[in-house]
Amino acid sequence: MFIDADERIPEPLKNEILEVIDSDTDRAGFMFRRQHFFNQKPINYSGYQTDTTYRLFKNGKVTYDEQKTVHEMPIIEGKSAILKHKMLHYSFTTKENFKAKTENYSRLQALELYKKGKKTNLYHLTVKPAYKFLYNYIFRLGFLDGKEGFDICYINAYGVHFRYKELKRLSLSSLKQ
Repeated sequence: MFIDADERIPEPLKNEILEVIDSDTDRAGFMFRRQHFFNQKPINYSGYQTDTTYRLFKNGKVTYDEQKTVHEMPIIEGKSAILKHKMLHYSFTTKENFKAKTENYSRLQALELYKKGKKTNLYHLTVKPAYKFLYNYIFRLGFLDGKEGFDICYINAYGVHFRYKELKRLSLSSLKQ
């Protein structure tokens, strides 16, 4: 099992983990649902309501995709399940902190795209970010999270724009060399 420094295991999840370790011999991996917080406020929408991540594995039943540098994806050998109780995820303390974190991840994602030979265009720089904002703020109900929901949806859309701007910069810098 592993957790990030900004994640917490509440008592009901701890008990569920102990129960599945003792009883579920069929599963090789377990995903955790996450309750996100922004500046200590619970975020229930904004695209995060279905967030899950692998955090618990049987020894020898997991490897990682070496191609992924951001949000590494485990390759599970066997069946997996999603636990019922949520992990607490305190990933965003301020707007500035969230923006800086988003820019860092976007740089890494741009590098992944660059290594795959991907190119950027006007669609990536304008339509994709606008769609990301509208989808999460309207259709994924970000507006119900109040001001924090707006900030989250805006910064996530900004991150899409930043990723492709960074990809463009990487592509242009390689042409100059």
